[in-house]
Amino acid sequence: MNALIDQRRLRIQMGSAGLQPVVWVVILLGSALTVSFAFFMGTANIRAHLTMTMMLGASIGLGLFLLIAMDYPFRGGAGIGPEAFERIRENIRRGRRG
Repeated sequence: MNALIDQRRLRIQMGSAGLQPVVWVVILLGSALTVSFAFFMGTANIRAHLTMTMMLGASIGLGLFLLIAMDYPFRGGAGIGPEAFERIRENIRRGRRG
């Protein structure tokens, strides 16, 4: 029972903690450097160059969006709901009776 309580406490603690600010700074600076580097790597066709740079920026933006959506895993629309835990609890109760 102590292990179950410890795991619950750990899950609650992890749900309230997001990514550290240092991680966000590294991700954002790395993204900006990558897009800047891609922008300065010129091609003969300026349209193709801008399109490739925008596509790189969009893919980095989607990755950042995913990080933001999953920053707090037990909250929000993309979070993990209580349904799985409720099913496990119900299975444990059935196992005791059976």
